Amino acid sequence: MVMLLGSGCAAPRWQEAASEAAPPVDLRKTISVNGIERSYLLHLPPGQDSAHPVPLLILLHSGGGKGDDLEKIFGMNGLADREGFAVVYPDGFSHHWNDGRNVERFRAHRQDIDDAGFIAALIDQLVESAGVDRHRVYAAGVAEGGMMAHRLACELADRIAAVAPVIAAMPESLAGGCFPARSIPVLMINGTDDAIVPWAGGEVRVGSRALGRVMSVSGTVSFWVSQNGCSNTPSITDEPDLDPDDGTRVRKQVYRRCAGSVEVVLYEVLGGGHAWPSGRNSALSGTAPAAGRSNRDADTAALMWEFFKNYRLERLPPTRRESAP
Repeated sequence: MVMLLGSGCAAPRWQEAASEAAPPVDLRKTISVNGIERSYLLHLPPGQDSAHPVPLLILLHSGGGKGDDLEKIFGMNGLADREGFAVVYPDGFSHHWNDGRNVERFRAHRQDIDDAGFIAALIDQLVESAGVDRHRVYAAGVAEGGMMAHRLACELADRIAAVAPVIAAMPESLAGGCFPARSIPVLMINGTDDAIVPWAGGEVRVGSRALGRVMSVSGTVSFWVSQNGCSNTPSITDEPDLDPDDGTRVRKQVYRRCAGSVEVVLYEVLGGGHAWPSGRNSALSGTAPAAGRSNRDADTAALMWEFFKNYRLERLPPTRRESAP
C-alpha cells in the first residue's frame, strides 16, 4: 500500500463507520514521488466511504499559485457535495507545473519535474485508500494548470477519462510528442481577448515576462479533433446572454463523430479575458489588472461536471503496486 506521509496515526475519516449524515471531509496530505515530497488538499463529499467509490476531479492551479487557491476562488466543493464526487487540489513544484513550455525561470521546468508521474501516483493512492473510482477520474486546470491538463491528456489518457483546460492552450513544444493512449474527451474554455494566453497563439506573457509559447486556440482544438478522429465540422450554438452588462458572449462549438464516442468541445468567450467564467471573483495570482473581462453567463464548474459525467474508462492500466515486480 502507498503510505500517506504526515497524516498521523489516527484512521482517516473515510475509513470510519460511514453515515449518510456525515459531513464533507477536507484533508491535507503529502505523498513522496521520485524522492520528492508533494502535497495536496483532498475534499470528500458527505457520507463518503471506501465501500462506495466516487468520481474524482483533479483540479490544477495556475502558475505561481497553490491548490488551496482554487478551492477558495472557484467554489468547486459545493458542487462536489451536491453531485457526489471528490476533488483533489495538488500543489505544483515550487508553485508551478512542468507543462511542457520549458520556461527556464521555473524550477519545475528547469529540473524537468515528473508531474505526470506525480498525478499518476496520486490517482493510485486515492483509488486505494480514499474510495475513488478508477473508472471515473477527470482532470481540469486553469491557465498553467490548464496547460498541464493538456499534458495529462497526452501522457495519462489511460488513467484519466476526460480533461477540461480553462484559459489555456497547448504548449508548442508539447504537441510534437503528444501521443495519447486512446481517444480522450476534451472541453476547452477560452477568452478571445485573453492578453496572457493569446487566442491567436504565440508568447504567453504576464506583464513584461515572456513565459513560453503556445499554439492558437483554434490550432489546439484542431489538434485534439485530429487526435480523436472527429468530424472537422462542429455544431455551433450561441449560449444565452444572462448578463448583458459583462461585455461578453459565449459561443459553443462541439466536434462529434470521434473515435471512441468522445467529443471535443470549445466554449469561446467572445470579449472574454484571462478569467474563469462564473460570476465569482476569478482573478488569478499575478494576473490582475491584465486579466480583462470576466464572463458571468457561464458556470464553469457546472459545465465541466456535465461534460465529465458522460465519460468513464473501461480499460484500465495496472496500479503502481500491481505492476511492481
